[in-house]
Amino acid sequence: MGICFMSLLSCQNGDEPKRENNVILIYDGLGESVKIESITPISATINTGGNYRYACISENRDSLEIVMNDYDYYWTDKPTCIQFGWTSNYETHLTVYDLKPTTTYYYFVTEDGYHPGDPRKIGPIHSFDTEDINLYVNMGSSVEWCGVNYLENRGEFHLTQFLSNSLFRYNELPEPAYETIQGDWRYPTIQELEELSDICTVTMVDFTKKFVCLTSPGKNNLYVPFTYQKLWDDCNDGYRHLMLIPADDQESGLYISTPYLSQSTYGVKCGDELKEYKLKIEKRPPYIVDFSDCTDFFRWSYIDSTGGSSQKKSGDDKIGVRFVREK
Repeated sequence: MGICFMSLLSCQNGDEPKRENNVILIYDGLGESVKIESITPISATINTGGNYRYACISENRDSLEIVMNDYDYYWTDKPTCIQFGWTSNYETHLTVYDLKPTTTYYYFVTEDGYHPGDPRKIGPIHSFDTEDINLYVNMGSSVEWCGVNYLENRGEFHLTQFLSNSLFRYNELPEPAYETIQGDWRYPTIQELEELSDICTVTMVDFTKKFVCLTSPGKNNLYVPFTYQKLWDDCNDGYRHLMLIPADDQESGLYISTPYLSQSTYGVKCGDELKEYKLKIEKRPPYIVDFSDCTDFFRWSYIDSTGGSSQKKSGDDKIGVRFVREK
């Protein structure tokens, strides 16, 4: 069989790790860690500490210990409660999705030997807790924010409340009065969006699932889906902006001003990677001649210069909404 896990845990720091069946447990780890800013109610990003590494994640710690003891066998026939992921030759980070809110998850990182007969390296088991779902979010502003996407028959929380298939097109906007969460909800005013922009920071952007985390001074988080949108007459060459929340006039809204982004941008950015990401307000320019290109926050056009030449594009992509209510 594989390593006796409990006997390895009883080793003191500085002891020579045991080797059995070409497996070695690295007591100090492989440089792995969870990026704290990346933890949401449904996802987290693990820094595996190197390329070509695998991560095993489960809410059942015992199942991870079983896999540790005979990794090569369970790699092909893993318990259903475990997620496996790996980093390629140009990645060191791995994002796991479909997690449950307010749940403790355990993980370890492992690496194949570089040469035949080399031992497999397995780091110790770590843990992290996913966030709760906050239906009402106090961002430190004058109003209270709805923390999830509008769904007429919400019931229990579902993953799609964060992600794109629960969003709305500009001509299908929901009525705040039909919100199923208790309270008198409405669209925010431009002044309330400016207030949110002034006090909050962008702490996480998920380019794979297309949502962002806005964090208040009190460390409360508001998760908002985005679309790549920008009014064509006010687009800086080589920039793409992330459009977030419309105001009640539906001609203005909150967006994130970003540095250069290619069309293939993916993955999760957080921490120092977001220093140049700024919250701003988009107002319909009063001097546009052809208003058909920006009749509201949801019908949009922009100059896409990422391919080497400027080209006007337009569309009506879906976008999320966030209602507010009086405190």
